[in-house]
Amino acid sequence: MGAGAVMSAAMSGRRFAVPIDDKLQTLWEEQRAFNLLLRKPPDTLQERTQLTKEFCLHMFSEIDELLRASGAWKFHRNVPPPNNLAHLKEELADILKLWICVCQAWGLDPDQAIDAAIDKSAVVRQRYCEEWILSLDGPCVAIDIDNVLCDYVGGFALWLYRSGLVSENMRDWLIAARPYLDARTIGLGVEEWEGIKHRFRVSGEKRQLPVMPEAKAFLHWCIAQQWNVILLTSRDLTRYPNMYTDTVLWLRDNQLPYHFLWWSPEKGKRIVSSALRERIRFVVDDDKRFVEQFIAEGIITYWLHHSHIPYGGNANLYQGDTGLLRPVQLFSEIVRREQERIERAQLL
Repeated sequence: MGAGAVMSAAMSGRRFAVPIDDKLQTLWEEQRAFNLLLRKPPDTLQERTQLTKEFCLHMFSEIDELLRASGAWKFHRNVPPPNNLAHLKEELADILKLWICVCQAWGLDPDQAIDAAIDKSAVVRQRYCEEWILSLDGPCVAIDIDNVLCDYVGGFALWLYRSGLVSENMRDWLIAARPYLDARTIGLGVEEWEGIKHRFRVSGEKRQLPVMPEAKAFLHWCIAQQWNVILLTSRDLTRYPNMYTDTVLWLRDNQLPYHFLWWSPEKGKRIVSSALRERIRFVVDDDKRFVEQFIAEGIITYWLHHSHIPYGGNANLYQGDTGLLRPVQLFSEIVRREQERIERAQLL
């Protein structure tokens, strides 16, 4: 159906006896055709930003009209609600059409817009579960995400290669050696490296990161012990709020079970401030800085290295199976040590 035909159908007032998906597509195309009568589609970030501002201001006005049409605007007025459903539907339609205009300004089609809404629902449900449903009574374990549950280095290396930013040899070396990723490691300038990290963080690629071997089985094992599983990550939500959605959807799509998802640039302080210090059975992390924070708080910490690289941390921190610091390379090592710990406790 061409733009003219869509406009003619819409202007004639005909109702479409078609599925809701087709109706949304028809409305989408009708709005696009009408907008083309008024302006050319935005081509630049500045044009999209300007249009977004204009549409949002119009939307604020329509929301005000919706409030007035519903009679919910001024509580000090002793006036009965208008009870005019037809008027309410008109105002809701105006808001919907403006929302579609904003989506189109950013190049979204109906499927992308609805998928984004469904994804957001998953995030809202997760926050609701954390804030209202679950209790933190009983033992807890705190587990990092990047390079612990997910193969961040491997996934990032594959993305760098697909984006033409590193060679095949560099990709293979990153996956095998698993170094700390920074500008010097990749052989780039600091400013260029920061730009690459920004592209990666806004790309949605974190939803595609591989799951580490044994990760899912380990989480199921922890839950079987009736421990609250807290996923504690330092991902930068302040600069990249989209990473909350990316993280929740990655966990959902990979069917990784957990109870709580916490964010903090200072993980040791987050544990202490939550008043859970005495309930934390152990922590699993790969970052030396956070490992030392947990050790300083007297928390048993498994320093996880998913590679052949031998433990090379502070020798003064290494205390074997009975101390606070316990370097491991596999989740199965943690399971073995914790089962032995459970058995020792049962003999006491």
